[in-house]
Amino acid sequence: MEDDPNDMRLMRYAWARVGVLNPLHIARDGEEAVRYLSGKGRFADRAAYPMPCLLLVDLKLPKMSGFEVLKWLRTQPELETVKVIVLSSSRQPPDIGAAHALRIDAYLVKPGLFDEWVAMVDTLKESWLNRL
Repeated sequence: MEDDPNDMRLMRYAWARVGVLNPLHIARDGEEAVRYLSGKGRFADRAAYPMPCLLLVDLKLPKMSGFEVLKWLRTQPELETVKVIVLSSSRQPPDIGAAHALRIDAYLVKPGLFDEWVAMVDTLKESWLNRL
């Protein structure tokens, strides 16, 4: 879930550079993320919109914040096995603590440079996606 076009572009480029085989689907706001995860509307076609094995959540999203998405997610028993990593620009201890209280698997701060995005995606691939 990401609403910043620059971050979306950097993630897509880094995803391709690292050669991650898992599809990358980006929800532009929290409400769209919930519709995707619920399989509602255009997201009902799971062949086109498969259930993710790893969810990257930005905390600052329009319409429904990342925190609200995480709270909703934790009420969905069928989504318990989805790994959740917060990817946020916030380094604030209250944000980090609140995210961990919602049982996330990891908290990462968004990188600034493209090479750092590539390194982060490489770590995601090796540490999270290759285990799933």
